[in-house]
Amino acid sequence: MKTRLFGFLLAMLLAVPAMTGCRAAGTVESAGRAAEHGVESVGNTLKQGEDPTAATGSGNYAKPALTLEEARNIALEHAGFSAGQVTALHMEYEIEHGVPQYDVEFRHGAWEYDYEIHADTGEILSFSKDD
Repeated sequence: MKTRLFGFLLAMLLAVPAMTGCRAAGTVESAGRAAEHGVESVGNTLKQGEDPTAATGSGNYAKPALTLEEARNIALEHAGFSAGQVTALHMEYEIEHGVPQYDVEFRHGAWEYDYEIHADTGEILSFSKDD
């Protein structure tokens, strides 16, 4: 009975992120689960100046045309802010459904901005502004 209950709880725990569309957290374990859902996490959050392809250590990813700083600047310019005007800046490189992209998130006042920027073309794939 306990084994069956444990199996059920484990299955539910793994099914919830798939049903809610959660992204990979950047760990090896979550990258494996994310790949099943079309998201390949390339590593933990990148800091300015870090090479996104170096995060994997595998060399399986081509270096994106844009740098992390260029993606940040595209998002900030679109939102109308400078780097000094925003807080809680978080940037991450990932490959989602075969598309290399940067996820750029930041806050300005009470608003949170979230951008997905194509890592090769600089195209803004999506953005949102939430309070």
